[in-house]
Order: sequence, then structure tokens, then C-alpha cells
Amino acid sequence: MKNHRRTENKKETELKMLYIENSKCRVLLTFFLVVQSIGSSLCFGQDFYPLQAGDVWQYKVTFQGDFNGYSTKQIIRDTLMPNGNRYFVFSNGAAERVTDSLVSYRYDSRNFDLDTSTAELVLNRFNSPIGTAWRSFEMQADPRGMIAKMEQSSSSVWFGEIVEMKLISYYTQSGLFGANNYYSKKHGLVYSALEGGASYELTGARIGGVVYGVITGIVNSHSKMPGGFSVANPYPNPFNSSTTIEYTLSEENVVSISVYGILGNLVKSLQPEKRSQGVYLVRWNLDDEAGRKLPSGVYFFRISSGRNGVIRKVLAIQ
Repeated sequence: MKNHRRTENKKETELKMLYIENSKCRVLLTFFLVVQSIGSSLCFGQDFYPLQAGDVWQYKVTFQGDFNGYSTKQIIRDTLMPNGNRYFVFSNGAAERVTDSLVSYRYDSRNFDLDTSTAELVLNRFNSPIGTAWRSFEMQADPRGMIAKMEQSSSSVWFGEIVEMKLISYYTQSGLFGANNYYSKKHGLVYSALEGGASYELTGARIGGVVYGVITGIVNSHSKMPGGFSVANPYPNPFNSSTTIEYTLSEENVVSISVYGILGNLVKSLQPEKRSQGVYLVRWNLDDEAGRKLPSGVYFFRISSGRNGVIRKVLAIQ
């Protein structure tokens, strides 16, 4: 009986040692599970930037006041990169991680920031005091980065819950406004207002297996609009020299395609053309109307069919 009691005490001690608690997760693990679960079952998602394989976010996109469909991002897997860090890979190919100190990073295999000492880019510092600024590549429009600033910490209601919020603004190195991003402590990015009139509002998400709001048509690469019109996500994205976007028409209609810069400036457009039913591919070679190469940065496709339009964001990295 005494030996049995000592065995129980030993087990209880081991379990207490393996009781992991952070702001997002409370997980009771055995040693075997700790070894086997690194990279997937543990909660790597932290507070304002939840990251877990299978997570999905869907945003309603508006451009200059007009509804332009939905944009969806999804984490498809996690992986260990050559720099020794584990990242979560999104459907657009971006690989990101967040540390316990609430700093988020994106893996950078192309040395975008010209810094050979590291293979990742700083995105956000959610633990920064109000008024603090840092060099950020959240928008990734310039190899020098943008200037991010923690503007506000407050609370708001999302999906029927009161949640803590962080407002981070982004400016170019020359001081031009880029975007205001609102992050919820429970849901991640919930609203983004970009210069030029584009905005993204979170309407549904699946985070850690919990569904919030409504996710329409889970989850494919196309945004479907009325009238048999759908647009796929550009591929590749991010891209180096060219990217391709696919759209589908189930009936004949007039289609117009435009590309805008991050400040809302029109950089290239195609003459509206009547198209019959079918699937079409449009390739863009990162050039303007005159055929001149454009710099790295964030750009927006706007594809319209009749009265319907869809916005797709692309990231050029050279």
C-alpha cells in the first residue's frame, strides 16, 4: 500500500511538472506527448496573433466603398526552417511565427531586407508600449521596411465578446500612410484600413478548432460572386517577376482588370472585354502601362464582371 501511494505521488509530481499554462492554452501533457507534439499540438499561437495548423480567417473586402467579395487566408501546416525556427505556413506560401514575448516574424529566404544576419523579418511587436515605433515588414513594400507604431490599446466587441484590442499603424519611410490594423487578443487581425480606400473586415474565423462568425463556402481558393463569377487567389504569391490570377465565368459578361498600388494609384489596366463562359488566366509581369518594371511592394488586383468585383492582394519581392 505504501509503495502504491509513493507511485501515485510520483505520477502526480510528474504531471504537475508537465502542466503548461500560458495566456492561450492550458494543456496537461505526459512526457511522450511533449516530445511528439512539438510543432502541432502545442499552442504556439499567442494572444493577438494566433497560429495553429487548420486556422482560417475570412474577410469582407471593400474598395472605395464598394463590396468586392471575400478574401480568405488559411494555415495549412507547420514546418521547421533551416534557421532552426518552426513556422506556420499559410495558403499563400508565407511562413510566420510568434514568440512568447509577442513578436511576430515572417520567414525570409530571399533576404528581402538585405540583412544577411537573419532569415526572417519582424512584423509586429504586440507587447510594445503605446507610442513605440519599430521597423516592420508587415506590408513588405520596401526593403527598408515600414515604420510601425503602437497607437492604441483598448477593448471592443467582436463576435459577441468583449476583447482587448491593439491598433498598429504603418507608414512608409518617407512618412506616407500605409494602413491601420486592428488586432483582437482572441482572433488576430480583425480589421485593416489601407491607404487608397481598401479595407478588410473579419466576418468569420476558425481558430484552434473554434468557429467564430460565419465562414462562407469553407474554404476554397475562389471568391464567388453572384452571376456565376469567381476569382482564385493569385499564384505564386508572394512572387518575384510575375504572378497569375484565374477567374471563371459561368455566363457571358464584360470583364475588366486593374492593378493598383498600395496608395490606391492605378498602375495598369486592361481594356474591358466581353468574355464567353469559361476559365481564364491573366498573367501580370510587375509592369505598368508603359511596360516599365515596378518596385517590390503590395499591389491589388481588381477584377470586375458586370456589377460584381473582387479584390486580390499580391506581394512582389525582388
